[in-house]
Amino acid sequence: MGIIQARSLGTWTEPERCWLCLNRYQRERLSSCTCNHCSRSLCSECMNIHTNELPQNVGQLSKQLHDLEELLQTKQDIVQEELIQSKQTVKEYLKKCQNDLLEINQEITIGIKNEKQNTELRYVMN
Repeated sequence: MGIIQARSLGTWTEPERCWLCLNRYQRERLSSCTCNHCSRSLCSECMNIHTNELPQNVGQLSKQLHDLEELLQTKQDIVQEELIQSKQTVKEYLKKCQNDLLEINQEITIGIKNEKQNTELRYVMN
């Protein structure tokens, strides 16, 4: 099917108005066809205008898509870098916590040994 889809002549429905006439030209005309790409109802004059605008629209959309792809890649790169930095920060923090716990463990162990020795000395002296 091409760009134009003619209206069926089957059952009676309320006639549709041309979308371009209403929105761009502030006039009312009955539509005679529907664009297959955007599903808008258009009169024959506006269908010609619309068809001529499609290549320009495709070019604009293509550029927007390219720009969005670049932006997405930039954002993905930023997220990846943040992820790497966050993992490194967590590793460093966990290593510090581990070292702190080892230090505390040594201090407690030394304290326990000292208390044991002091208790033994007191016991021997008594």
